[in-house]
Amino acid sequence: NEFKKPKEYFSNISYIDHYKAGYEIFLDNKFTGVGLKNYRIETQNKKYINPSIHPHQTHIEILSELGLIGYVSFLMFFIINIYNYLKFKNKNKGYQFAGLLFILTTFIPMLPSGSFFTSHAAALFWMNFAFMSFRDKID
Repeated sequence: NEFKKPKEYFSNISYIDHYKAGYEIFLDNKFTGVGLKNYRIETQNKKYINPSIHPHQTHIEILSELGLIGYVSFLMFFIINIYNYLKFKNKNKGYQFAGLLFILTTFIPMLPSGSFFTSHAAALFWMNFAFMSFRDKID
């Protein structure tokens, strides 16, 4: 296979229409988003490319539903919790590290994903978040 230019590569991704719709919704509602679980309602508007229940990408979903205010708050929440994991981690707890890896891979940009707020993938995410956050005792 021949290496394609990034624009050609991304234009052939099957989820690109979902990404575009999510990005357009974000641009129309930059600061507060459309609200949790309202992406699916907003995409029914004919001005968006592809109606769907979620944009199939974690960052775009958070930005379109919560806006910049929610996105920054969300990221700060995770940065603080990851910092606390690194500060208080128990060296013998492999499941905590596995939880951290799961959290970090969930936020890989442009990686297609399930709905972050309403799917079994979200349940797995929050379960791994709990594993990462668990501490026997706080010094």
